[in-house]
Amino acid sequence: MKSTCLLSILLLSLLLNSCRNIRSLSSKPPHPSIRVSKPFVSYQIWDRIEFPAGEYKPIYEDRWGYYYQAPRKLAANRLLYTPLLLEGGFYVYRRTHIQEGLRAYTLSSEGRPYTFTVGNKPEISLTD
Repeated sequence: MKSTCLLSILLLSLLLNSCRNIRSLSSKPPHPSIRVSKPFVSYQIWDRIEFPAGEYKPIYEDRWGYYYQAPRKLAANRLLYTPLLLEGGFYVYRRTHIQEGLRAYTLSSEGRPYTFTVGNKPEISLTD
């Protein structure tokens, strides 16, 4: 029963994430950039994703928030797969303070975003 429930939640999450339509910026994001002082790692279900230090700048948006791109590609190590380099960075909801619910994103090869909660909170500073 628990495995069926977990599978249903994962499939729903994947479906909701695949419905996002990203576009170039047309509105003003809450911060011109997000600075990460040192690299950090976030663990997802099958992935270990390494985020670089540096300045993350907003380049896309969707109906719900802004996509801040990392200064270089993210390194992802998937269980039993060859390591990957992915486009990605932080996702910030329009109506949520960044410190309350920091999320991250990666882009698929088709350009579809997948957003997820950052497990390990990085050391960040915001520019105004």
